[in-house]
Amino acid sequence: MMLRDQAKSATRRLLPAWLYRPLRRRRVARSVARYAPRVVSHSYGGLPLRVRIADPLAEAWYDHDWPALAELEILAREDLLDGGVVFDLGAHQAIVALMLAGMVGAEGQVVAVEAEPHNVQIARANRELNRAVNLEVLHAAVGARDGTLRFVESLNGNVEEGGGRLGKVEVPAVTVDTLAMRYGEPRVVLIDVEGFEGHVLAGAAKTLAGGRTAFLVEVHVGCGLDRPVAELANRFDERYRLLLSRAEHATTFVRYSPESPLVSDRFFLLALPPA
Repeated sequence: MMLRDQAKSATRRLLPAWLYRPLRRRRVARSVARYAPRVVSHSYGGLPLRVRIADPLAEAWYDHDWPALAELEILAREDLLDGGVVFDLGAHQAIVALMLAGMVGAEGQVVAVEAEPHNVQIARANRELNRAVNLEVLHAAVGARDGTLRFVESLNGNVEEGGGRLGKVEVPAVTVDTLAMRYGEPRVVLIDVEGFEGHVLAGAAKTLAGGRTAFLVEVHVGCGLDRPVAELANRFDERYRLLLSRAEHATTFVRYSPESPLVSDRFFLLALPPA
């Protein structure tokens, strides 16, 4: 596995961008074209949903019941969801966003932001299948400033290291602060952007300064785009309570410490504002 990953990485570095981009795009298109889509019904944390399964990754992730998610339960216990505005950044095909739409209720709103075109299409289909009128799906990437970003196509894509030199899809880039101006100050911001989380937090300066928004950040350690953990944690001033949990099968959250063994691998950083 390691040798294969090294070979892929070397190929990625050596191929010129003009050749790498269409090759990657064709690989994604081929994977989707070969898959026979279907609609399934499952319970996600106790919420029954109908979900369109249109690619192999979605089948692995979504074609089964989900237990309750510890990271959403703690937000609910902190009374941060009911009736609030929630941003789900890097929303993939909007399954978690749909769970959140059920938790915020009719008075709340969820804004799901996703850069990969295929995932945006499926996310919107899932919204319609479940008549989630309080969910909006935006085709965009979230970063440090408004404008555009180049995005590398994949069934779980990412903004490319080095400013998107290899990225094929140019998408609108928005900041958390811009989203807050459009939709209102969020009660919660979820960030799952495959290592680009430092850039997202850099574009949330005004929201962070307000000290009223909780942030749940999936920190991708060692992915190549990530920033030092301490740098991410320092985005939150002394008003915030910082907790962390392993990202894979999260069960409990503990007080953040830069010495915690949890920060050596992918983990959740939860920043809670004053009650």
